[in-house]
Amino acid sequence: MDDKKTPLKEILFTVVVVSIVIMSLVVVGSIQKAADKPHGVGTGENEFWTNYPTVHPLSGSAVPHPSWALAALETGAVMVLSHSELCIPCKNMVAYCDNIYDDHAGSMSYFDLLHGTDEPRASDALSIYDPDDAPNYVPLTIVLTKVKDANGSAVIAWHGWEGEVAESTLDSWVHQALKYYQECSGV
Repeated sequence: MDDKKTPLKEILFTVVVVSIVIMSLVVVGSIQKAADKPHGVGTGENEFWTNYPTVHPLSGSAVPHPSWALAALETGAVMVLSHSELCIPCKNMVAYCDNIYDDHAGSMSYFDLLHGTDEPRASDALSIYDPDDAPNYVPLTIVLTKVKDANGSAVIAWHGWEGEVAESTLDSWVHQALKYYQECSGV
C-alpha cells in the first residue's frame, strides 16, 4: 500500500515544483517588461503626463509649454532644473543633473535655471511645471519628451518633482524620455 502512495506523493511534488517554476518565470517576464518601460504615459504619480496630472488643480488641462522648452524639444528630450543657490537639496540636484547631462549631452538639452539670475525661465518652470501647483518649492526638476498619442501623433509628455530626487531615479526617467523621443523621431 505504501508503494501506491509514493508515486502519488511524487506526482504532487512534481506538480508543485513545476507550478512554482512557471510562476517564477511569469514574474520575471513581468519585471523585465516593466523594466523596459518603467514610466508609462498617463496621469499617475509614476507616469509621464501629457496634460496636468491628477494632483494638479488643472488636472487634465493642457500645459502651456514655454517657447524655450518647445524649441529645445525640436532636437531631443529636455531636462530642466529650477533652483536657488543656497539650499542643500538644490546643490545636490545640480550635481545629479550635471552627471546625467554629461552622459547624454548629444541627445538632450539641459536648462540649469537659477532663481533671480535666469529669469523669466526659472519663474516659467515653477509656474508651469509644478506637479501639484502648491506653493513653489525648489529644487524643481522636470523631464520633457515627445510620445506618440493614440492616433500615432507626437505630443509632449513631461514629469516633474519638487525637492531632491535620487540620481538613479532621475536617470531612469531621462533614459525613458530618450527612448520615447527616439520612438517618435524614428531614430
